Amino acid sequence: MRKNICLLIGFLITVHTALYGQEAEGDNEYQYALIEAVKQKNLGNIPGAIKLYKLVLKENNNVPVANFELGSLYLMKEEPAKAKNNFQKAYEEEPQNYWYIKGYVEILIIQEEYKQAEKVLVSAIESNIKKTEMTFKYANVLAMRGKERKALRVLRDIEKNKGISEKVTLLRANIYEQEKKFLEARKEMKKLIEVFPEAVQFHVMAAELSLKGGKNDEAAAYYEEVIALDSNNVFALTNLADYYRKKGDMKKSLNYLAKSFNDKDIRLERKISIFRYYAGNESYIEKYYPEMNQLIKSLMDTYPQNREVNFVAFDFYIEGENYENALQIIKPMLGESLKRYESWRQGMLLANITGNYSDLINISQQALNNFPDSTEAKFFMALGYYEEEIYDTAFMVLDELEIGELDERNATQVEMLKAESLHQLKRYEEADNMFRRIIKENPENYMVLNNYSYYLANREVNLNDARKWSKKVISKNPENYTFLDTHAWVLYKIGELESAEKYINRAIESGGENDPEINEHAGDIQKALGSYEIAVSFYNKAIILGGDKERIEKKIGEIREEKNK
Repeated sequence: MRKNICLLIGFLITVHTALYGQEAEGDNEYQYALIEAVKQKNLGNIPGAIKLYKLVLKENNNVPVANFELGSLYLMKEEPAKAKNNFQKAYEEEPQNYWYIKGYVEILIIQEEYKQAEKVLVSAIESNIKKTEMTFKYANVLAMRGKERKALRVLRDIEKNKGISEKVTLLRANIYEQEKKFLEARKEMKKLIEVFPEAVQFHVMAAELSLKGGKNDEAAAYYEEVIALDSNNVFALTNLADYYRKKGDMKKSLNYLAKSFNDKDIRLERKISIFRYYAGNESYIEKYYPEMNQLIKSLMDTYPQNREVNFVAFDFYIEGENYENALQIIKPMLGESLKRYESWRQGMLLANITGNYSDLINISQQALNNFPDSTEAKFFMALGYYEEEIYDTAFMVLDELEIGELDERNATQVEMLKAESLHQLKRYEEADNMFRRIIKENPENYMVLNNYSYYLANREVNLNDARKWSKKVISKNPENYTFLDTHAWVLYKIGELESAEKYINRAIESGGENDPEINEHAGDIQKALGSYEIAVSFYNKAIILGGDKERIEKKIGEIREEKNK
């Protein structure tokens, strides 16, 4: 027998005051007890109220209101057997009283005595006592007894006489659902949607019935309607995410999932587990990075101070090579990781790779406060000062490093950065000595060879060495437009203009077409060749790309003066 269809109406604990009018006459003692019992009940003194109602019934067992109230109190104490006894007595004493009928029927339903409940309801209907309500209860009890067909007929008659009613239609839908007639149940929900189009719950119920009936596309359409009414409805969002995932539309699926992550009713552990599932698949990160990013942003917005969420986000951004976001996550976390040098190292690496050199200085300084012997942190600090063009401090920090503690590669980097700092400080003799020592010890260091050749060209000294070294660099790196530009610049300074033109054109063709400095160099070479129009076009492009406007416009002015002579 089915027991899960019942739509119990909330039990009315406080009895309508009209009930008490029936006891207007009688012994004053139990009248007082009745009044005091009501008072104690309203004060929440349930045991005291029960004691008083028992006293009333001891004096006069035929006081239906006392039986009714005592039944309600026993029901509150979850003693249904005692409650039934008192409700039954109240009903038997006054079988036409609406409240006594209501109380007795509901306790019979709780006790699963459906046959007796049906009998009481039929009597009430025949007596025309709250006929519509009693008929609805009657249909409900019929459904509980397994008489679904008869229950549906009764409900149909109510609807025919009274029009569409929410509770009647819901009960009909419930009966059809229990019978697995999901299409019929969905038709009932559609009737309610037509009458109450703004009621989100009916769209949700229709969607769930569609899912149970295997109509996934229809379910999705209903959930889309739910989203239109309530954009943050978690049931619709999660179901749509699942629907589009199964359809293979991962972009839509992840978008809906991201919105559902804003709902704190979903456990954080589950959200993190779902995100890790997707983030653990490299193809998802590669194909759906924007959608995955929205997922993690939803988590971070919803749980801004949660360390686990921040760690998950950090790992995701590192995996997706979004180092800027990874840096912004790790910065506030560093203060919580004072004893873990690896955390500081990650922060320094991220600040360096993203070009956030003021952050690099700050993070490396904090790292040194906690790990004062860290050569690596000192190097990163010096690099930050160099990139911020604070060359004297960069050189000072570098000069304090113990080169012997570094491996060959890092030692060379330190020496190179020291030479670069000296050059920027115009301490040319010291810089030259250091550059030449590095080249002697490592003649294949193409970066040093290129940079030093360029500096010599700018200073217009030792141009033969610059020519030799820059030529060696491009022979090993023939497609590197930066190196090609340096060689062209050295040749220009020497006066080999045709060769300079050849190499500057190669630099442009190899990818330097959008470099303002290379375009300015091309303009200088064309100007020296007397190709003024071509020179001006290169100069103008250099300005557009962000070159030094004042300096370049001065060169254009010189060309105009030359042409006007």
